[in-house]
Amino acid sequence: MDASVEAAAAFTDAVQAGLDTNVLVYGADVDCAEHRRCPVRRSGEHRAGVRIDAWGPVATGVYFKRRSRRRSPAYRTRSEEKTDDSPAAPALLSREANHADTSSPVSRALYLINPASDFPTYFSAEVFAARGLRPATYMADLATTTLAAMATPHLHVDICDENVTAIDFDHDAEYVGITGKLTQYTRMVAVAQRFRAAGKTVLIGGPCASLSPDLLRAHCDILVRGEIEEISDELFSALRAGTWKDEYVGTRPDLAGSPTPRWDKYPNHRAMSGTLQTSRGCPFECEFCDVIQYLGRKQRHKPIAQVLHELDALYRHGYRSVFLADDNFTVYRSRAKELLAAMRAWNERQPDGPVHFITQVSVDAARDDELLRMCAAAGLRQVFIGPRPPTSRACEKPRRDRISTAISSQRCSDSSTTASSCMRG
Repeated sequence: MDASVEAAAAFTDAVQAGLDTNVLVYGADVDCAEHRRCPVRRSGEHRAGVRIDAWGPVATGVYFKRRSRRRSPAYRTRSEEKTDDSPAAPALLSREANHADTSSPVSRALYLINPASDFPTYFSAEVFAARGLRPATYMADLATTTLAAMATPHLHVDICDENVTAIDFDHDAEYVGITGKLTQYTRMVAVAQRFRAAGKTVLIGGPCASLSPDLLRAHCDILVRGEIEEISDELFSALRAGTWKDEYVGTRPDLAGSPTPRWDKYPNHRAMSGTLQTSRGCPFECEFCDVIQYLGRKQRHKPIAQVLHELDALYRHGYRSVFLADDNFTVYRSRAKELLAAMRAWNERQPDGPVHFITQVSVDAARDDELLRMCAAAGLRQVFIGPRPPTSRACEKPRRDRISTAISSQRCSDSSTTASSCMRG
Protein backbone atom coordinates (compact mmCIF):
# COMPACT_ATOMS: atom_id res chain seq x y z
CA MET A 1 0.00 0.00 0.00
CA ASP A 2 1.54 3.34 -1.03
CA ALA A 3 1.75 6.32 1.30
CA SER A 4 -1.23 8.19 -0.14
CA VAL A 5 -3.59 5.20 0.04
CA GLU A 6 -2.34 4.36 3.51
CA ALA A 7 -2.93 7.93 4.68
CA ALA A 8 -6.39 8.09 3.13
CA ALA A 9 -7.31 4.78 4.77
CA ALA A 10 -6.00 6.02 8.13
CA PHE A 11 -8.02 9.21 7.87
CA THR A 12 -11.21 7.41 6.83
CA ASP A 13 -10.82 4.77 9.54
CA ALA A 14 -10.30 7.49 12.14
CA VAL A 15 -13.47 9.33 11.11
CA GLN A 16 -15.54 6.14 11.06
CA ALA A 17 -14.15 5.17 14.47
CA GLY A 18 -15.25 8.52 15.86
CA LEU A 19 -11.74 9.75 16.59
CA ASP A 20 -10.96 13.45 16.80
CA THR A 21 -9.82 14.06 13.22
CA ASN A 22 -8.91 17.12 11.21
CA VAL A 23 -8.16 18.03 7.64
CA LEU A 24 -5.24 20.17 6.55
CA VAL A 25 -4.89 21.48 3.03
CA TYR A 26 -1.60 22.43 1.43
CA GLY A 27 -1.56 24.51 -1.74
CA ALA A 28 1.44 24.40 -4.02
CA ASP A 29 1.72 28.18 -3.83
CA VAL A 30 1.10 28.47 -0.09
CA ASP A 31 3.85 28.21 2.49
CA CYS A 32 1.68 27.62 5.53
CA ALA A 33 -0.88 24.93 6.17
CA GLU A 34 -4.45 25.82 5.26
CA HIS A 35 -6.53 23.90 7.70
CA ARG A 36 -9.87 23.08 9.24
CA ARG A 37 -10.24 23.11 13.03
CA CYS A 38 -6.68 22.06 13.78
CA PRO A 39 -4.12 23.74 16.04
CA VAL A 40 -1.29 23.00 13.62
CA ARG A 41 -0.57 26.36 12.01
CA ARG A 42 2.56 26.05 9.87
CA SER A 43 4.77 23.32 8.52
CA GLY A 44 6.95 22.03 11.33
CA GLU A 45 5.09 23.96 14.02
CA HIS A 46 2.40 22.72 16.38
CA ARG A 47 1.10 23.26 19.86
CA ALA A 48 2.19 21.07 22.72
CA GLY A 49 0.27 17.82 22.99
CA VAL A 50 -0.60 17.52 19.31
CA ARG A 51 0.88 14.79 17.16
CA ILE A 52 0.46 14.17 13.45
CA ASP A 53 -0.06 10.45 12.90
CA ALA A 54 -0.37 10.05 9.15
CA TRP A 55 -0.26 12.03 5.97
CA GLY A 56 -0.25 11.59 2.22
CA PRO A 57 -1.42 13.25 -0.99
CA VAL A 58 -5.00 12.44 -1.93
CA ALA A 59 -5.39 15.00 -4.71
CA THR A 60 -3.18 17.47 -6.51
CA GLY A 61 -1.90 20.00 -4.00
CA VAL A 62 -4.15 18.67 -1.26
CA TYR A 63 -3.18 16.63 1.78
CA PHE A 64 -5.21 15.03 4.52
CA LYS A 65 -3.74 14.80 7.98
CA ARG A 66 -4.97 13.03 11.06
CA ARG A 67 -4.04 13.92 14.61
CA SER A 68 -4.33 11.90 17.79
CA ARG A 69 -6.95 12.57 20.45
CA ARG A 70 -4.33 14.24 22.63
CA ARG A 71 -4.58 18.01 22.30
CA SER A 72 -3.65 21.21 23.97
CA PRO A 73 -6.09 22.27 26.70
CA ALA A 74 -6.36 25.58 24.89
CA TYR A 75 -7.79 23.87 21.80
CA ARG A 76 -11.59 23.61 21.72
CA THR A 77 -13.42 20.82 19.93
CA ARG A 78 -16.52 21.53 17.87
CA SER A 79 -18.76 20.50 20.76
CA GLU A 80 -17.10 23.17 22.91
CA GLU A 81 -17.45 25.90 20.30
CA LYS A 82 -20.18 28.50 20.34
CA THR A 83 -22.98 28.05 17.83
CA ASP A 84 -24.94 30.49 15.73
CA ASP A 85 -27.41 30.67 18.63
CA SER A 86 -24.87 32.85 20.46
CA PRO A 87 -25.93 36.49 20.83
CA ALA A 88 -25.44 38.38 17.59
CA ALA A 89 -23.80 41.76 17.28
CA PRO A 90 -26.31 44.41 18.48
CA ALA A 91 -26.37 46.13 15.08
CA LEU A 92 -27.52 42.90 13.45
CA LEU A 93 -30.12 41.70 15.93
CA SER A 94 -33.03 43.51 14.33
CA ARG A 95 -32.08 42.24 10.85
CA GLU A 96 -31.95 38.60 11.97
CA ALA A 97 -35.14 38.81 14.01
CA ASN A 98 -37.03 40.39 11.15
CA HIS A 99 -38.22 37.21 9.50
CA ALA A 100 -41.11 36.06 11.65
CA ASP A 101 -42.90 35.83 14.95
CA THR A 102 -41.85 32.54 16.57
CA SER A 103 -44.29 32.69 19.47
CA SER A 104 -46.50 29.83 18.21
CA PRO A 105 -45.09 26.30 17.82
CA VAL A 106 -43.73 25.09 14.49
CA SER A 107 -45.77 22.11 13.29
CA ARG A 108 -44.71 21.57 9.67
CA ALA A 109 -41.34 20.54 8.27
CA LEU A 110 -39.25 21.48 5.23
CA TYR A 111 -36.47 19.32 3.79
CA LEU A 112 -34.02 21.50 1.80
CA ILE A 113 -31.88 19.74 -0.81
CA ASN A 114 -28.90 20.83 -2.88
CA PRO A 115 -28.75 17.97 -5.44
CA ALA A 116 -25.59 16.50 -6.92
CA SER A 117 -24.40 17.92 -10.23
CA ASP A 118 -25.02 16.09 -13.48
CA PHE A 119 -21.29 16.09 -14.28
CA PRO A 120 -18.01 17.05 -12.54
CA THR A 121 -17.80 20.66 -11.36
CA TYR A 122 -15.45 22.80 -9.27
CA PHE A 123 -17.23 21.59 -6.12
CA SER A 124 -15.03 18.50 -6.59
CA ALA A 125 -17.19 15.88 -4.84
CA GLU A 126 -16.14 13.39 -7.52
CA VAL A 127 -12.47 13.83 -6.55
CA PHE A 128 -13.10 12.55 -3.05
CA ALA A 129 -15.23 9.70 -4.37
CA ALA A 130 -12.56 8.67 -6.87
CA ARG A 131 -10.04 8.36 -4.05
CA GLY A 132 -12.34 6.14 -2.04
CA LEU A 133 -12.84 8.80 0.64
CA ARG A 134 -16.03 9.66 2.44
CA PRO A 135 -18.18 12.22 0.58
CA ALA A 136 -16.92 15.78 0.85
CA THR A 137 -17.15 19.07 -1.02
CA TYR A 138 -14.76 21.89 -1.82
CA MET A 139 -17.30 24.62 -0.95
CA ALA A 140 -20.06 24.44 1.65
CA ASP A 141 -23.51 25.15 0.25
CA LEU A 142 -24.69 28.70 0.89
CA ALA A 143 -28.17 28.41 -0.65
CA THR A 144 -29.68 25.80 1.67
CA THR A 145 -28.14 27.31 4.81
CA THR A 146 -29.45 30.78 3.95
CA LEU A 147 -32.90 29.40 3.15
CA ALA A 148 -32.86 27.55 6.46
CA ALA A 149 -32.27 30.83 8.29
CA MET A 150 -35.35 32.34 6.61
CA ALA A 151 -37.58 29.29 7.01
CA THR A 152 -36.74 28.18 10.55
CA PRO A 153 -39.04 30.69 12.31
CA HIS A 154 -41.97 29.17 10.38
CA LEU A 155 -41.01 25.52 9.83
CA HIS A 156 -38.79 22.79 11.15
CA VAL A 157 -35.92 22.60 8.66
CA ASP A 158 -33.43 19.89 7.73
CA ILE A 159 -30.69 20.30 5.11
CA CYS A 160 -29.19 17.85 2.63
CA ASP A 161 -26.20 18.67 0.44
CA GLU A 162 -26.03 15.62 -1.80
CA ASN A 163 -22.33 16.26 -2.40
CA VAL A 164 -21.88 15.25 1.23
CA THR A 165 -24.95 13.33 2.40
CA ALA A 166 -27.29 10.91 0.66
CA ILE A 167 -30.85 12.17 0.18
CA ASP A 168 -33.32 10.68 2.64
CA PHE A 169 -36.25 9.82 0.38
CA ASP A 170 -38.15 8.58 3.46
CA HIS A 171 -37.91 11.95 5.22
CA ASP A 172 -41.18 12.77 6.95
CA ALA A 173 -41.23 16.47 6.00
CA GLU A 174 -44.40 17.63 4.30
CA TYR A 175 -42.45 20.03 2.07
CA VAL A 176 -39.30 19.36 0.02
CA GLY A 177 -37.34 22.36 -1.28
CA ILE A 178 -34.88 21.82 -4.14
CA THR A 179 -32.40 24.43 -5.31
CA GLY A 180 -29.85 24.26 -8.08
CA LYS A 181 -28.16 25.51 -11.21
CA LEU A 182 -28.55 24.29 -14.78
CA THR A 183 -25.65 21.90 -14.13
CA GLN A 184 -27.97 20.13 -11.66
CA TYR A 185 -31.10 20.08 -13.82
CA THR A 186 -31.35 16.35 -14.49
CA ARG A 187 -30.82 15.44 -10.84
CA MET A 188 -33.22 18.15 -9.66
CA VAL A 189 -36.00 16.71 -11.82
CA ALA A 190 -35.31 13.12 -10.75
CA VAL A 191 -35.37 14.06 -7.05
CA ALA A 192 -38.54 16.13 -7.48
CA GLN A 193 -40.34 13.33 -9.30
CA ARG A 194 -39.51 10.80 -6.63
CA PHE A 195 -40.71 12.99 -3.77
CA ARG A 196 -43.90 13.98 -5.60
CA ALA A 197 -44.63 10.30 -6.24
CA ALA A 198 -44.39 9.85 -2.47
CA GLY A 199 -47.02 12.55 -1.92
CA LYS A 200 -44.70 15.40 -0.90
CA THR A 201 -45.23 19.03 -1.86
CA VAL A 202 -42.14 20.04 -3.84
CA LEU A 203 -40.72 23.54 -4.20
CA ILE A 204 -38.00 24.34 -6.75
CA GLY A 205 -35.99 27.55 -6.83
CA GLY A 206 -32.49 28.81 -7.52
CA PRO A 207 -30.64 29.97 -10.65
CA CYS A 208 -32.09 27.29 -12.94
CA ALA A 209 -35.67 28.04 -11.89
CA SER A 210 -35.05 31.77 -12.25
CA LEU A 211 -33.44 31.59 -15.68
CA SER A 212 -35.42 28.73 -17.25
CA PRO A 213 -38.69 28.41 -15.31
CA ASP A 214 -40.43 26.51 -18.11
CA LEU A 215 -37.94 23.66 -17.72
CA LEU A 216 -39.03 23.08 -14.12
CA ARG A 217 -42.63 24.27 -13.78
CA ALA A 218 -44.10 20.85 -14.62
CA HIS A 219 -41.85 19.10 -12.10
CA CYS A 220 -42.85 20.95 -8.93
CA ASP A 221 -45.86 22.12 -6.98
CA ILE A 222 -44.37 25.51 -6.14
CA LEU A 223 -41.95 27.40 -8.39
CA VAL A 224 -39.84 30.15 -6.81
CA ARG A 225 -38.13 32.59 -9.18
CA GLY A 226 -35.67 35.35 -8.40
CA GLU A 227 -34.13 36.34 -5.08
CA ILE A 228 -36.07 35.25 -2.05
CA GLU A 229 -35.24 37.61 0.83
CA GLU A 230 -38.21 39.97 0.44
CA ILE A 231 -40.76 37.21 -0.25
CA SER A 232 -39.47 34.65 2.27
CA ASP A 233 -41.93 35.51 5.04
CA GLU A 234 -44.86 35.36 2.61
CA LEU A 235 -43.71 32.02 1.22
CA PHE A 236 -42.78 30.23 4.43
CA SER A 237 -45.76 31.51 6.41
CA ALA A 238 -48.02 30.23 3.59
CA LEU A 239 -46.33 26.84 3.80
CA ARG A 240 -46.91 26.80 7.53
CA ALA A 241 -50.58 27.64 7.07
CA GLY A 242 -51.02 25.33 4.07
CA THR A 243 -52.22 28.24 1.90
CA TRP A 244 -49.38 28.39 -0.62
CA LYS A 245 -49.56 29.52 -4.25
CA ASP A 246 -48.04 27.64 -7.17
CA GLU A 247 -45.53 30.39 -7.99
CA TYR A 248 -43.61 33.11 -6.16
CA VAL A 249 -41.48 35.77 -7.83
CA GLY A 250 -38.71 37.47 -5.89
CA THR A 251 -37.26 40.96 -6.11
CA ARG A 252 -33.82 42.60 -6.08
CA PRO A 253 -33.51 42.97 -2.31
CA ASP A 254 -31.26 45.09 -0.16
CA LEU A 255 -28.69 42.55 1.07
CA ALA A 256 -28.74 44.09 4.53
CA GLY A 257 -31.94 42.07 4.94
CA SER A 258 -30.29 38.73 4.22
CA PRO A 259 -29.93 36.61 7.39
CA THR A 260 -26.84 34.86 8.69
CA PRO A 261 -26.88 31.32 7.24
CA ARG A 262 -27.69 28.43 9.59
CA TRP A 263 -24.34 26.66 9.49
CA ASP A 264 -25.34 24.75 12.63
CA LYS A 265 -27.64 22.69 10.34
CA TYR A 266 -24.92 21.88 7.78
CA PRO A 267 -22.33 19.02 7.85
CA ASN A 268 -19.42 21.46 8.13
CA HIS A 269 -16.90 18.72 8.88
CA ARG A 270 -17.23 17.48 5.27
CA ALA A 271 -16.56 20.84 3.54
CA MET A 272 -13.11 22.23 2.88
CA SER A 273 -14.19 25.88 2.53
CA GLY A 274 -17.01 27.90 3.99
CA THR A 275 -19.03 30.20 1.72
CA LEU A 276 -20.03 33.83 2.17
CA GLN A 277 -21.54 36.31 -0.27
CA THR A 278 -20.71 40.00 0.17
CA SER A 279 -22.43 41.27 -2.99
CA ARG A 280 -24.67 40.27 -5.89
CA GLY A 281 -24.74 41.40 -9.49
CA CYS A 282 -22.14 42.65 -11.96
CA PRO A 283 -22.11 45.64 -14.33
CA PHE A 284 -20.30 43.77 -17.12
CA GLU A 285 -21.90 41.92 -20.03
CA CYS A 286 -19.77 38.82 -20.51
CA GLU A 287 -21.18 36.70 -23.33
CA PHE A 288 -21.01 33.40 -21.44
CA CYS A 289 -22.24 34.59 -18.03
CA ASP A 290 -25.84 34.42 -16.84
CA VAL A 291 -25.42 36.47 -13.66
CA ILE A 292 -26.87 39.74 -14.93
CA GLN A 293 -29.97 37.95 -16.24
CA TYR A 294 -31.26 37.16 -12.76
CA LEU A 295 -29.14 39.23 -10.37
CA GLY A 296 -28.88 42.41 -12.45
CA ARG A 297 -26.12 44.78 -13.55
CA LYS A 298 -26.39 47.02 -10.50
CA GLN A 299 -24.20 45.42 -7.85
CA ARG A 300 -25.65 45.39 -4.34
CA HIS A 301 -23.50 44.99 -1.23
CA LYS A 302 -23.89 43.67 2.29
CA PRO A 303 -22.81 46.09 5.03
CA ILE A 304 -19.24 45.36 6.11
CA ALA A 305 -20.36 44.75 9.71
CA GLN A 306 -22.71 42.07 8.41
CA VAL A 307 -19.91 40.41 6.41
CA LEU A 308 -17.70 40.28 9.50
CA HIS A 309 -20.58 38.85 11.54
CA GLU A 310 -20.98 36.03 9.02
CA LEU A 311 -17.23 35.44 9.11
CA ASP A 312 -17.48 35.09 12.89
CA ALA A 313 -20.11 32.38 12.43
CA LEU A 314 -17.99 30.48 9.90
CA TYR A 315 -14.94 30.75 12.13
CA ARG A 316 -16.87 29.34 15.10
CA HIS A 317 -17.80 26.37 12.95
CA GLY A 318 -14.16 25.67 12.24
CA TYR A 319 -13.65 27.11 8.76
CA ARG A 320 -10.18 28.46 7.99
CA SER A 321 -10.82 28.78 4.26
CA VAL A 322 -13.76 30.81 2.93
CA PHE A 323 -15.03 31.24 -0.63
CA LEU A 324 -16.45 34.74 -1.17
CA ALA A 325 -19.24 33.91 -3.61
CA ASP A 326 -19.43 37.33 -5.24
CA ASP A 327 -20.03 37.58 -8.96
CA ASN A 328 -17.21 40.13 -9.22
CA PHE A 329 -15.55 41.01 -5.92
CA THR A 330 -13.35 43.87 -7.17
CA VAL A 331 -15.59 45.63 -9.66
CA TYR A 332 -16.16 48.61 -7.32
CA ARG A 333 -12.63 49.35 -6.16
CA SER A 334 -13.33 51.72 -3.28
CA ARG A 335 -15.81 49.33 -1.71
CA ALA A 336 -13.52 46.35 -2.31
CA LYS A 337 -10.59 48.11 -0.64
CA GLU A 338 -12.70 49.14 2.34
CA LEU A 339 -13.87 45.55 2.81
CA LEU A 340 -10.35 44.14 2.32
CA ALA A 341 -9.03 46.45 5.03
CA ALA A 342 -11.77 45.25 7.39
CA MET A 343 -11.05 41.60 6.49
CA ARG A 344 -7.35 42.08 7.23
CA ALA A 345 -8.11 43.61 10.62
CA TRP A 346 -10.61 40.82 11.34
CA ASN A 347 -8.07 38.15 10.41
CA GLU A 348 -5.44 39.69 12.69
CA ARG A 349 -7.84 39.44 15.64
CA GLN A 350 -8.56 35.73 15.32
CA PRO A 351 -7.17 33.69 18.23
CA ASP A 352 -6.71 30.38 16.40
CA GLY A 353 -5.03 31.54 13.21
CA PRO A 354 -6.15 33.44 10.11
CA VAL A 355 -8.61 32.50 7.38
CA HIS A 356 -7.60 32.45 3.74
CA PHE A 357 -10.09 33.63 1.13
CA ILE A 358 -11.01 32.71 -2.44
CA THR A 359 -13.23 34.75 -4.76
CA GLN A 360 -14.10 35.75 -8.34
CA VAL A 361 -12.76 38.91 -9.98
CA SER A 362 -12.41 40.41 -13.45
CA VAL A 363 -9.01 40.60 -15.10
CA ASP A 364 -8.82 44.39 -14.83
CA ALA A 365 -8.07 43.95 -11.12
CA ALA A 366 -4.48 43.19 -12.17
CA ARG A 367 -4.03 46.85 -13.15
CA ASP A 368 -4.41 48.04 -9.55
CA ASP A 369 -1.23 47.24 -7.59
CA GLU A 370 -2.70 48.62 -4.36
CA LEU A 371 -5.74 46.39 -4.71
CA LEU A 372 -3.57 43.30 -5.22
CA ARG A 373 -1.42 44.14 -2.20
CA MET A 374 -4.56 44.59 -0.09
CA CYS A 375 -5.92 41.24 -1.32
CA ALA A 376 -2.73 39.50 -0.25
CA ALA A 377 -2.64 41.28 3.12
CA ALA A 378 -6.28 40.34 3.82
CA GLY A 379 -5.60 36.66 3.10
CA LEU A 380 -7.24 36.59 -0.34
CA ARG A 381 -4.87 34.12 -1.98
CA GLN A 382 -6.84 32.61 -4.81
CA VAL A 383 -9.17 34.10 -7.38
CA PHE A 384 -11.20 32.74 -10.28
CA ILE A 385 -10.47 34.95 -13.26
CA GLY A 386 -10.18 34.68 -17.02
CA PRO A 387 -9.38 36.90 -19.99
CA ARG A 388 -11.28 36.91 -23.23
CA PRO A 389 -10.03 34.39 -25.84
CA PRO A 390 -7.15 35.81 -27.92
CA THR A 391 -9.19 36.64 -31.01
CA SER A 392 -8.82 39.64 -33.30
CA ARG A 393 -12.10 41.00 -31.98
CA ALA A 394 -10.82 40.82 -28.43
CA CYS A 395 -7.60 42.60 -29.42
CA GLU A 396 -9.53 45.39 -31.09
CA LYS A 397 -11.91 45.93 -28.16
CA PRO A 398 -10.74 44.43 -24.88
CA ARG A 399 -13.49 43.47 -22.49
CA ARG A 400 -13.24 42.43 -18.87
CA ASP A 401 -14.68 38.97 -19.32
CA ARG A 402 -14.23 35.87 -17.21
CA ILE A 403 -13.96 32.51 -18.96
CA SER A 404 -12.79 29.05 -18.10
CA THR A 405 -9.12 29.73 -18.73
CA ALA A 406 -6.26 29.29 -16.30
CA ILE A 407 -3.80 32.15 -15.96
CA SER A 408 -0.51 32.29 -14.17
CA SER A 409 -0.23 33.15 -10.50
CA GLN A 410 0.83 36.60 -9.42
CA ARG A 411 2.69 37.28 -6.21
CA CYS A 412 2.27 40.35 -4.08
CA SER A 413 4.93 41.16 -1.50
CA ASP A 414 5.54 38.08 0.64
CA SER A 415 2.07 36.59 0.02
CA SER A 416 0.49 35.38 -3.18
CA THR A 417 -2.78 35.77 -5.01
CA THR A 418 -3.28 32.77 -7.27
CA ALA A 419 -5.46 32.99 -10.35
CA SER A 420 -7.19 29.91 -11.70
CA SER A 421 -10.15 29.13 -13.87
CA CYS A 422 -13.85 29.18 -13.25
CA MET A 423 -17.17 29.32 -15.04
CA ARG A 424 -20.39 29.68 -13.13
CA GLY A 425 -22.82 26.81 -13.68
